[in-house]
Amino acid sequence: MPNSGAGSTARWLSSRRCRRKSNRQRPQRSAPDPRRGPRRHAPSVPMASGLIGWAFGREDAMALTGHCMCRAVTWTCSGEVTRNLVCHCADCQRATSSPFTAFLGLRPEHVNWTGEIVHYESSPGTLRGFCPSCGTRLYFRSDKWPSEIHLHAATMTDPGDYRPHAQVLIRSRAKWLDRLPFIPAHESFQQAPSDRAPVEKTLKA
Repeated sequence: MPNSGAGSTARWLSSRRCRRKSNRQRPQRSAPDPRRGPRRHAPSVPMASGLIGWAFGREDAMALTGHCMCRAVTWTCSGEVTRNLVCHCADCQRATSSPFTAFLGLRPEHVNWTGEIVHYESSPGTLRGFCPSCGTRLYFRSDKWPSEIHLHAATMTDPGDYRPHAQVLIRSRAKWLDRLPFIPAHESFQQAPSDRAPVEKTLKA
C-alpha cells in the first residue's frame, strides 16, 4: 500500500510554499511626477553603422562631405575621425551664438576644401573659419591641437549621422539646457509665420 502519511506531508509542504510565494510583496513602481513630465528613455545607438564606425580609425568607410548654408564652401574627408565632441566653452558659445557646439575631429591633411574661407583669430594661435558669403561657421583650429581640425558637425551633408562621444568644458554648460525636456515642444513654429513683406524690403523702405 502507498504511504499516505508521506503523501500528505508532501502536499502540505507544497501548499505552504505556494502561500509563502503569494504572500511576498511585489516591488511597487513609484507614480510619475506630473511636474517632471513623462519618463523618457534614451534611444539605442547602432554602434556598427553611420558615423560611429569612423571614430575608431576605419578608413574603408564612405567619405564624409559637408557645406555651408549657401554652398559656396564645401568639404570632403576620406580619412579617420579622431573624435566627436560637444563643447560648452564660453568662446564657442560666443563664436556660434548658440549654447554649445558639436565638433567633428579630423586630420587636416585628409580634408579637401572648395570655396573662399575667411578666419577670425579668437585667441592667439586659434582660428575659426567661416564662409564670407553666408557667415556659416565651418571649423575651429588651434596650435594646441596641431594634428586636428574640428569641423562643425552641423555642416555635414547628413548632420543626423553625427554621434557625439564626449562633452567638454561642462563647467560652462548653459544651466537652462536642463529644462528642455520639460517645456512644450512643437513640430513646427510655435507661432505661424506672417504673410507680411520680406524683411529686406521692409528695411530698405
